Amino acid sequence: MSARPGAPGGSAAPRRGLNLALLKTLTLSALLLWAALGLSAKLFRACAPAPPTPAADAPVLLVGGAVFAGGERVAQRLQHMLNVTGVLGDSPVRVIHAESARPASLLRALEGAGPARAALVVLGDLSLLDGIDPNARIPPQKQLSSRVINWDAFDVGLTLLKSWADRNGTALVLCTPPLGIQGRVEVPELLEIVRHLAGRGRVLDLNGRFAELEPGPLFANGIDQLDEAGHDALADMLYRALLSPTSPLPPRTPTEKRARRLMAALHAWAEGDDDALKAAADAGLERPGSNRSLSTLAAALASARLGITPQTARLWGRVDPQGEILPALAVGRGLSQVGSAETRGFERELVAALGTLVSDGERARRRAETLTRAHPERLEAWMALLAAELAAGGTRPSLPSAKARLLVFDRRPVAPGRARELLAAGTLSLHTLPALLAVSAPYEGALVTGPALRSAQRKARVGFRQAALKLLDKLLAAGPCPESWRRVRAAIASQS
Repeated sequence: MSARPGAPGGSAAPRRGLNLALLKTLTLSALLLWAALGLSAKLFRACAPAPPTPAADAPVLLVGGAVFAGGERVAQRLQHMLNVTGVLGDSPVRVIHAESARPASLLRALEGAGPARAALVVLGDLSLLDGIDPNARIPPQKQLSSRVINWDAFDVGLTLLKSWADRNGTALVLCTPPLGIQGRVEVPELLEIVRHLAGRGRVLDLNGRFAELEPGPLFANGIDQLDEAGHDALADMLYRALLSPTSPLPPRTPTEKRARRLMAALHAWAEGDDDALKAAADAGLERPGSNRSLSTLAAALASARLGITPQTARLWGRVDPQGEILPALAVGRGLSQVGSAETRGFERELVAALGTLVSDGERARRRAETLTRAHPERLEAWMALLAAELAAGGTRPSLPSAKARLLVFDRRPVAPGRARELLAAGTLSLHTLPALLAVSAPYEGALVTGPALRSAQRKARVGFRQAALKLLDKLLAAGPCPESWRRVRAAIASQS
């Protein structure tokens, strides 16, 4: 008697074979379906319209809430820096004010902005927290209705921002919020934004960079609203981010790329960073090119690195084929090719002071003294004075004064070590003047600041007005200062 299929002692082979065949068929069908879906998705993406490419002159948008409450100085400063360097082509800079720094509010502000090359969006300020009036002093924690950030809503808004950028072909750069000491201490919840944005695409940590600059007069309310100095600092950060090899906005054209490399090399030279200088300079000088501005930067950089040599003479010859390279004591032709309309006045005065070094050293000295009184913060002016003193009498009595006075100012973008080296070299450093003018041109028009000035401003802000005035009076009596510092003193004296 035969056993039932599947019963002990029976044969289950036919059913197992059927099940195995069925499993193979289903598996093959599933694989074919998966492949078909994948192919369909690829075809859909291929057929879908590509995001538009913004025009070459499409703007760069700076988008934020309270951070830009003090005006649009940051756009004006950044626009100047881009104009004189060419590191972002012809793109204009615009500020887009939002009601708050919540992603949804920032998106509403962007909707009507039109095509843009890039949008740098500052995410987060006091408006991100519930129960806080951004225009009033922060109440104690126990009186707040909430200090909790709604991260779910934040992330939804972030996703919508990225979708907007993708649809418009706009490079989206997320920026952490600049916060003052008061903001970081009293509202530490805002620091969570820094950690929350980690790994979310192109992120620029403005919070960390501003923390490195404090204490200083950077925030009108001490928390999240930038004052004029803060706007200048932000413009500098955005400009320097463009020069970085890891720039959040890659160059579009060979001209932009070379401009960035040359400016990065000039900054590396001014800061004494030899490794960065070699890498950037070799890349920037790799081919002559036909762009006059870039040829000028290349010649200025080569003159600073190598001095007056046949190689630098050839580079200057590309700038002015009809001319010939001038010796180190007469660098006027080189100077006249560097900078912008805003820097021409200082250039003319500097060239006038240097133009009579050989023929009339005493006249050159008087002109250079006038230049140091008008621009005591400019290293180039003091270098001209020291060279003129050597030409007039063979000594440099102003060298101690030059070193002491320059310490009063923030010598951006020239590092203290490089400044001391150039002052000590005397006339042997005059070939570096075109490079100094080129690297300083982006900062023309920025506020002149310094450690002592910031100290006085901090004292006045916390109520020690008389101490601030005393410090400023001592500073102004010790030597020439910018006229803007006298206006700071007058403003503090008028406070009730």
